[in-house]
Amino acid sequence: MKLRTILQKLDAKALERIAEFWQLPIPPGTDLSTLEGVSQFVEYLYPRMQTPRYFFKAVELLRPSQQRVLKFLAVHGGDLPFHEVSQRCYASNDELCLPELVDLMQKGFIAFDGPAHAPEYVMLPEGVRKNFELGDQLSGYLGMLLQKMPFNTLAG
Repeated sequence: MKLRTILQKLDAKALERIAEFWQLPIPPGTDLSTLEGVSQFVEYLYPRMQTPRYFFKAVELLRPSQQRVLKFLAVHGGDLPFHEVSQRCYASNDELCLPELVDLMQKGFIAFDGPAHAPEYVMLPEGVRKNFELGDQLSGYLGMLLQKMPFNTLAG
């Protein structure tokens, strides 16, 4: 999923929270009470959230467990079922996993397919994923093969 598409679906308050976490000031003259102002703000946030300088500064503010989730999603292609993220990153503890992922979503790092209280898929936007350096073993043919294999097959 594209980062711009995700940002365009958010309301002004959600965009303000993202900007605050990423330490990006609202540009002077931006009126977030209008659709045009919100649209301009999305166009302001979008390139900055993809820029390594801003991205890694924001990632450093996350908890280590959240940083691991982002890397895990990047390594596995960016889109995974919620239950797999819960199983592999939180030992199937959904009560621990869900609040952490909701927090990542509210900070602009991930998106959900499905409602926030019961997401089906967890998605790492392409603009975020590209900031992770994945070795050839994870981005080439072997990486594509490993991304498609279910965890149980790899763990067995």
